[in-house]
Amino acid sequence: MPKPLQFAMRRMREPLFEMHLAVMSISGIGPALAQCVLKLTSDPAMKKITSLVLATLSLTVSALDSRATDQYADTVIAFSSEYSNQRWSAAQTLGPPDTFAYGDLDTAWAPSAKNGTLEYITVGFPAPVRADAVTIRETFGNGFVFQVDVRDLAGVYHTVWVGIDPSQPGMPVDFLVEFPLTGFMVDAVRVHVDTDHDLSAWEEIDAVVLHGVEDSDGDGVPDGVDVCPNSIMTETVVIRGCDTGVVNMVFDDGCTLADVVQLAGDEARNHGAFVSSIVKLADALQRTGWIDRREAVSLVRCAARGSRRQR
Repeated sequence: MPKPLQFAMRRMREPLFEMHLAVMSISGIGPALAQCVLKLTSDPAMKKITSLVLATLSLTVSALDSRATDQYADTVIAFSSEYSNQRWSAAQTLGPPDTFAYGDLDTAWAPSAKNGTLEYITVGFPAPVRADAVTIRETFGNGFVFQVDVRDLAGVYHTVWVGIDPSQPGMPVDFLVEFPLTGFMVDAVRVHVDTDHDLSAWEEIDAVVLHGVEDSDGDGVPDGVDVCPNSIMTETVVIRGCDTGVVNMVFDDGCTLADVVQLAGDEARNHGAFVSSIVKLADALQRTGWIDRREAVSLVRCAARGSRRQR
């Protein structure tokens, strides 16, 4: 499915920069404010843009779902113990399931102790994602997971679930742990195991799956609804070597302020037209409270000094 705003832009054939000026007016508030914009504006172009934005808002959920990813673990990062370095090793948790019966089978990971310990295993995944679920395939002693953590790209672990594992013995179970979509990229999962859950069995894991959505530029907006999936992610907006000092904020559609400046340069007929676009941008940002007057002046000053290309 095409990204919602890009789809609208193709239909209306309006400049992308002009669309962003409209989106800034409703960004983060949604249909209610958009309806107000329709009632209050006398600008036909703004009415057209806002109507199309309203029409495409309903596409965002299905677009997000269409970019969901499921990944099996491909790397063992750490573990508390393993029964051996081959049979029942930590590496047995990698890749798709290969343990299809319930029991003490050496194609799953088992800790070195049958009872009396709290264990953990940490596994990594091929591509970082914003995560919203983890599946743990339990194949013996089911019901032993008591905590799940995810790791961000800075190496910090975040606990996303603590509770009672409802998995029942007798057959392999894919225990699904769901949680709100993380605001950060996740590249690893740590599963905590209580070996005293079933005193008559070893607690064994065959596979771990990370569920989430892609976010190529790490701006916190999933690719499926990101108009700018490869955003300029500098800390401040820099226009042809001139640092404006203005924070390079991320808008709800996934574009950064630097992206919008770049779009203005791409679509301007000449340098004068580019400067005019930045004046409009700075005014819109100031009126909606994104920046103050000093920052608005800085944007215009750097635009006037530099080329119309952002980078």
